[in-house]
Amino acid sequence: MNREQRRAEHLRRARIGQAVNVLKAKSPVTFAQAQVRACERGMELSGSLISEQIRWGSPERMKVVIQALDAQAEAYLDLVADMESQEAFSVVLEAFAHKAFEKFTGHRLGVLIPLGNEFLPIEQRVRYWVNESYKRIIKQHGCDAPAESSPRRKLIEPILAHKGWSVLDWANEAAVSHATAMDYLDGKTTPYADTRRKLAEALGLAVEQLPK
Repeated sequence: MNREQRRAEHLRRARIGQAVNVLKAKSPVTFAQAQVRACERGMELSGSLISEQIRWGSPERMKVVIQALDAQAEAYLDLVADMESQEAFSVVLEAFAHKAFEKFTGHRLGVLIPLGNEFLPIEQRVRYWVNESYKRIIKQHGCDAPAESSPRRKLIEPILAHKGWSVLDWANEAAVSHATAMDYLDGKTTPYADTRRKLAEALGLAVEQLPK
């Protein structure tokens, strides 16, 4: 690590420290509870790994990494009460993502998070939890959260959440590309009948139940 990288890493750690202090100050007890819940869930996951989940870079390991990231984010979400704590939550979430990358690859990362299709599940979960933090603020101010963007997402996202799947997991189960599943979910494409059948069956749905 050169001088510039060390400086950037120092600044990153300082930002995380400041964010943690903001969340602690908002509610020390809730912060302690979040720490305990995240730690206990992490120990539970670590204590029940199978061989494929131990292997660096494997799809099965990615699933465990995502579960751990979700446990941390869900625990800390309770600390979001206003925009200051939301911004702090987002910074801490970046730190969780860094740690998730390291747990997946087995290598210490630099300051920048690498981009690539194999890391998309982590990036997607970070975006998901940031969005959930905004929804929490909206709800606390007595407003309704925005409606889901499409019937496809309204049906499919709860199923994926229940299964603990990312979009990549869904694509792998359906034997289609990640781009195919993502473009369908985003409403960018209307897949061929055979592809639509695969996407539906992977979710445990009849093809007629999958929105066109």
